[in-house]
Amino acid sequence: MGVNFNIVTMTSWLPDLSRFSGPRYRAIAEALATDIRDGRLTPGTRLPTHRDLAWRLRVTVGTVSRAYAEAERRSLIGGETTLLGSSTTARAPGAPPTAKPVPPGSPAADSRPPPNVLC
Repeated sequence: MGVNFNIVTMTSWLPDLSRFSGPRYRAIAEALATDIRDGRLTPGTRLPTHRDLAWRLRVTVGTVSRAYAEAERRSLIGGETTLLGSSTTARAPGAPPTAKPVPPGSPAADSRPPPNVLC
């Protein structure tokens, strides 16, 4: 039996929110920024699921979803979908945002201008 080197483990990252004031979702996003900047979260580190982090922080799943959305807007984290499911990972500080593919037939795809065609 061989060893599967493609297994990715999820971090047990648990932010210390006591250092941050304001709404909890912003505190989580700030904790992500701080821990990435300080090297406690390295690029590619898988973050806990929304549900798991919400349970561990005693906040709602919506709060974590909003925090992850804010962190993604700030290019701190990125989402990835594979055959095994989706995950959220830490990004390198200053990394450019990744473009998300637009599925065919979606409203965003239909609103794109047609390609230039020379006749």
